[in-house]
Amino acid sequence: MEIPDLVRTLGHPQRRSLQRLAAGGALVRVLPAVYVRADLVEDRQVRLAAACLWSRRAVLWGDSAWQAAFGDDTAFSTDSVIRLAHPLYREPRVGISWTCRPVPEEFIRYHGARRFVDPLVVAVERAPRDDGRALAHLLPQGVESGDLTHVADWFHRRRRNPLRSRIVREFAGNPWSPPERDLHRLMNRAGIQGWVANSALRLGATTIHPDVLFPEHRIVIEVDGRAFHSDATAFERDRERQNLLVLHGYRVLRFTWRMIADNPEAVLATIRRALR
Repeated sequence: MEIPDLVRTLGHPQRRSLQRLAAGGALVRVLPAVYVRADLVEDRQVRLAAACLWSRRAVLWGDSAWQAAFGDDTAFSTDSVIRLAHPLYREPRVGISWTCRPVPEEFIRYHGARRFVDPLVVAVERAPRDDGRALAHLLPQGVESGDLTHVADWFHRRRRNPLRSRIVREFAGNPWSPPERDLHRLMNRAGIQGWVANSALRLGATTIHPDVLFPEHRIVIEVDGRAFHSDATAFERDRERQNLLVLHGYRVLRFTWRMIADNPEAVLATIRRALR
């Protein structure tokens, strides 16, 4: 018999053959009635799939859903925990963390045998704990503000939802990094309007996405944060981008995260002066 990568023996027509493979060490039992090929025991994606096979009504949740969506291939160890959402309460189990929550089918995604909640759901759920960092990771991939709002509505009346709702509203402006979100927050509080964020701008044969664009005034604001512009390639790309904007008649203002955090009034004064 060919050794399967992953198998559920309960009700399997070749159950005895599979049990012999397990007795010989070719298969390893990782969950009740669920076996993984011995050389794949530390493969995280296989172990996530095993959890889905074991609990047919469960959906990978939280960190486990994120790992399934983005193909995390770090080794699965004895202290690893798989997070699952299930519509009914389940007894605690070593290596499994349960969240009692029915997940609508519209929020479920599939990749092979892995069944997981949409990463946007994970990011919105995490927002009160990570201050929107997961959302900042997803937005450059084309998340629509309507989708963001729809997912946020699902968490209505959930724990810490006032904070979650505030963070989601801030990210509805489409910031692609925490420094950009801080600038959006600053401009909104100051009543500065007429701008869009990370909207496609065609410059000749090139399309760029300015951090903030005032279309009527042909002004672009670029936000520089060390974590996002620190390597040599990014540094060169930023200069090429600025030169392209200037050659097409745009004025460019550049602010660092520190300037926005430590001297917001100076930042606002500079923006207002440029808009006159």
